[in-house]
Amino acid sequence: MHQLDADLLQAFVERLNAKLMEEARRRADECGRGLERPEVGGLIVQKYGYGMAAAVEVLAELLDQRIPGQVEHDAAAATVDPAWRENMHRRWSARAGLDFSRPRAGED
Repeated sequence: MHQLDADLLQAFVERLNAKLMEEARRRADECGRGLERPEVGGLIVQKYGYGMAAAVEVLAELLDQRIPGQVEHDAAAATVDPAWRENMHRRWSARAGLDFSRPRAGED
C-alpha cells in the first residue's frame, strides 16, 4: 500500500475540521435567526461530521496507515446545540409516533 506523509494526513484532518466548524457556524447563525432549531442544526452538523469521520476511516484502511487526529463532530455539534448530548438521549428514548399496524392510504 501507499504511505503518505503524516503531516499531510494531519493537515487533511485539520482542513476537514475547519470545514465542519464552518458548517457549524452557519447552522448556529441560522438557529440564531430562528430559521432552524438548535436540536436539528446540531444533529445535522454531527451527522455531517460522522460522514467525514467515515471517509477518514476509509482512507486509513486504503492506505493501511493511521491518520493522526480525528474529526471533531461532537465539538461541532455543541457549537450549534450546547445540549446536544441530552437531545441525543431524548431522541433515542422517544417514541417516533408511527403506527405501522394499519396500511397506508392507497395500499390495499
